[in-house]
Amino acid sequence: MVHHKGSVADFGSKLLADPWAVLQALPRPSATGRAAQLVACFAAFEALLLVAMPGKTFYGPITAGGNRPVYKARAGATVPSSCC
Repeated sequence: MVHHKGSVADFGSKLLADPWAVLQALPRPSATGRAAQLVACFAAFEALLLVAMPGKTFYGPITAGGNRPVYKARAGATVPSSCC
């Protein structure tokens, strides 16, 4: 919209006339090594929390396939540690 001075009509007419040019003008995300490192560290930290945090074990209902899922009630400890 910045390239069209806020005009929705102008944007729509240019989009219909040449959609590829409009798509080329859109900003693209830039994936950097630093961003990938931050996401990987966060994922590793959350995986560690799933394994290391204590919690009371309880069992879910029996599924149609005959399995009984096992859960741990540890949201009280995991949520605050994820936010810090």
